[in-house]
Amino acid sequence: MFGGGGSAGSTGGLTFQLGSTSQADVTVNIGSATSTALFGGANLNISTANAAGTAAASVGSAINTVTALRAGVGALESQFNFAAAAIQSSTQNEQAAAGSLLDTNIATESTKFATEQVQLQAGISVLAQANQELQGLLKLIG
Repeated sequence: MFGGGGSAGSTGGLTFQLGSTSQADVTVNIGSATSTALFGGANLNISTANAAGTAAASVGSAINTVTALRAGVGALESQFNFAAAAIQSSTQNEQAAAGSLLDTNIATESTKFATEQVQLQAGISVLAQANQELQGLLKLIG
């Protein structure tokens, strides 16, 4: 059964950590659904009316046990789906945050680069003007 043994017997058990801490552990222990577990190893006899009634009750009990096992598995599936969605959301949020940081750095560096380019071009322009004035003076002298 979900979270523990059941009347149909249990087979093994696994513990899954669904979150970032061990407090988010889920132990999966699904009961057995073998015919031996469901009917206690007894053969179903339907040769008489009384025996058929007993067999029908055993089958009804087995159906109830299997239904309970299925419900437990469904609950586990729901827990795992919820945990998977939470992890996916967390991963997307982390990727978005990292992207924002990278975008911010690229924008800052692009601005710095553009500023330095303007300063470099202004410096080249000033040097060109100074060279032209020097050449003009040389023409007047020479």
